Amino acid sequence: MYQKTKEIYGVDYFNQNNLKYKKRLILKAKELFGNKCQICTYDKCLSSLNFHHLESKEKLFSISEFYSVKSKNDKVPKSIKLFVAELNKCILICSNCHGEVHQNLIDISHIKTIIVTEEQLRIRNKKEKIILECDFCKNSFSRIKSKISKNNYCSQSCSRKDMSRIKKL
Repeated sequence: MYQKTKEIYGVDYFNQNNLKYKKRLILKAKELFGNKCQICTYDKCLSSLNFHHLESKEKLFSISEFYSVKSKNDKVPKSIKLFVAELNKCILICSNCHGEVHQNLIDISHIKTIIVTEEQLRIRNKKEKIILECDFCKNSFSRIKSKISKNNYCSQSCSRKDMSRIKKL
C-alpha cells in the first residue's frame, strides 16, 4: 500500500505531510510547556524557543528531528510514545538562554521538567457524540455534536418517508 501510494504521489507528498504534522506537533508541545522560556520567560517568538535535553547522555534524538524521513543510518523508530518520552527529558528555553546553558553560564538544575502525556499531545480532538431521537420513527441514535440540524433522522429512509408524508399534507 505504502509503496503503491509512493509511486502515485511521489516521495515529496509524504515528506510535506510529515513536515506539516511535525510542525503542528511541536507547536502543541510548546503550548503544553507554556509557550515561554522556562528560564527568563521570553515569549515573543515561538520559533526562538528550543527544547533542551537536561541529560545529553539520555538523548535518543533531537525533538526537531522527530518525524524526519528515515535514513539508512536511522536506528530509532519514531512514534508518538517515543516523542513524548523524549519530550519529558527536556525543558523549553529561548535561543539566548540555550546558548548560555551550553556555555555553562546558566545553572538549570533548579528548573522542573514538565511531564507531558500522549493524550495531552493529541492533535485531533475526539469528536463528542450526543444521543438524539429520530423525528420519524422515534428511535434513538447518536450523532457528532457539531452536525446537529433542524430535522434529526436515524437514516435516509426515515428522512424520505417523513418528507413524503409532509408533501402529502
